[in-house]
Amino acid sequence: MNFSLSQLQAFVYTVEKGSFKAAAVELGKRSQVIAQLVATMEDSCDLVLFERHVRRLEVTSQGRKLYRYARRVLETAEALNHQLSSYEQDIPEQFNLALDNTLLCPELTACYMEVIAQFPTIDLQVLTGGTEQVIEWVRAGEVEMGLIFSPLSQIESVVHVPAYNFPVVDVAGVNTLNRGTVATELELASLTQIVPNVVFKYRHDAHYVLSDQFIKTNNLREAMSMLRFDNTWMRVPEFVAKADIDSGMVNEFSIEGASETVWYAEIIYQSEQEVTLAGELFTQQVQGLDKVFFD
Repeated sequence: MNFSLSQLQAFVYTVEKGSFKAAAVELGKRSQVIAQLVATMEDSCDLVLFERHVRRLEVTSQGRKLYRYARRVLETAEALNHQLSSYEQDIPEQFNLALDNTLLCPELTACYMEVIAQFPTIDLQVLTGGTEQVIEWVRAGEVEMGLIFSPLSQIESVVHVPAYNFPVVDVAGVNTLNRGTVATELELASLTQIVPNVVFKYRHDAHYVLSDQFIKTNNLREAMSMLRFDNTWMRVPEFVAKADIDSGMVNEFSIEGASETVWYAEIIYQSEQEVTLAGELFTQQVQGLDKVFFD
């Protein structure tokens, strides 16, 4: 018994497309070539794979059973070709990425999943943690690059690359402030403010923290649950709060005299590290999120 990948391909596509002609169009060959490949495979395997009728083909029971195995062989062969091609193109075998918990959202997920789509042979590892944890993973060489909520400060031994900006909103529990309220700083001082840890780490609390009492957090999605309790408020990325605002779980408000607030995300990697093709693609993807969040 002897058959080639070309014969298997012709057989599989004929089953899937229903005719030699349709399979030929899909494979960019002449229909006579496809018919001959299938016939040769039938002869070498001593099987009848199709019943030939006028103007139509009918897969035999043997053909239907063989199709399942043939399709798997083709998929394995395609994976092998992708892997060999990746060696020729110097595509990295793996891409290790760390993401700041503050930034997690479906739009960001789409950015690193595009790496898989473009480089199907790559092994992707995604770690998530607080801003400081991501920085340490990068410094220790455990990941190629990290995406962090920008501390607006220079971090030693790493390269900073601007990623994207995103709008933030001020939100409070529904029993704390009404939707659309314009609150004064004096009113907010008497409430409990939920504040990301990084604000204190990089000493931005002097102009960020407005309340006399506050709760530190490294997980803004968990912090959203805290807003269900009275007398709490927080400043949070709009993409984190939008669903709860739309559903009426929290109320958006503004602060008297305050200007529009924008936060920043940065990509960081070790100074001596060479960015791989996967890292370059991820960078390109996240730098396009400005348009997503501000359109």
